[in-house]
Amino acid sequence: MVELDWEKYDREVRYVSSGSQMSLQEATQFSKQLLSEPDNLECRLKLLGYYFLKANKSASAKAARYEHVSWMIKHHPDHDVSSSPWVHLDDWQYSTKMFAAAREIFKEQALQQPENAALIANFGHFVIQRDLDTGLELLQQACKLDDTEEGWPQTIILFCSFAVKENMPTKYKRKYAELALTYAAAATKMDHDYLANYHIAFENLAICALYLDDFETAADCIKAVESIEINWREQEKRTLPDAIRGTIALRQGNLEKACGHLLNLPKGIRFDHESTDLANELLLHGQFATVAEFIKRLLKHKIVDYNLNYWRYWLSEIEKENHPPLGDFRSKIKRTNSKTNS
Repeated sequence: MVELDWEKYDREVRYVSSGSQMSLQEATQFSKQLLSEPDNLECRLKLLGYYFLKANKSASAKAARYEHVSWMIKHHPDHDVSSSPWVHLDDWQYSTKMFAAAREIFKEQALQQPENAALIANFGHFVIQRDLDTGLELLQQACKLDDTEEGWPQTIILFCSFAVKENMPTKYKRKYAELALTYAAAATKMDHDYLANYHIAFENLAICALYLDDFETAADCIKAVESIEINWREQEKRTLPDAIRGTIALRQGNLEKACGHLLNLPKGIRFDHESTDLANELLLHGQFATVAEFIKRLLKHKIVDYNLNYWRYWLSEIEKENHPPLGDFRSKIKRTNSKTNS
């Protein structure tokens, strides 16, 4: 493992960040400088930052950003910036053809340096949103090459938890949930000062464990989340712990306890969608009154402050003992209930 030069890392990340604040005149000057100094990394990083958001607004900026992304992949594939969103090509912004060409450059670099853990991990980060399985395989390969890196197993767990929440066949969800749990120890060493990283890892592990009905692991992970929150954001309470514990209680047959966890909504708490998942499960058990009370408390305490027309519509349906698509903000609701959104 190569020791990271934090001073150099901070300086180069600042280049990218400062690039986003540059004027057109400054960007033009750096672009001209690259004509005579094509390997000037500072210029490249600043222009990456400059074109990052502007690529959404014009074809020329999009093409310029793509040029600098491709250059970074070819010349600095193991650079820290090459693992970041600054270099990623979102599917809504860049065509499959453009992504495939950049991916091929990354692949060539990985084949030339198969023992370079940072490069392999960067390649994994680059492809994972478009090709989940390949991205996970590359990150696992990087973890084998360097088992001291904490961020890579956390990324594996993060994307596995995304897959568990998606609408896909059960066998695939199980595969991803099981994969996430195999990296639990590596991703939750808690040696780092920035506890937020582990907060997210434990949350995602709890979700994967819950999917596998591994209630003990899910409960332990939620306990860890709460322990971290005491040190990190003591004032911000959330619904996630009660949602996980309520779901465990429900699946263990304790309906009353599950309802109690759903309704534990003190004022000022932050809402997590896992509470909606628990509410949907309770509706399947005929707990219409409990879920109606849950929504009333959300509205009363102003825990949800967006799409209120949806919540009001769902409440009206549940009070009639119907089971609306609770939590699906993409679904169409009755026109009379969607005119106002206060």
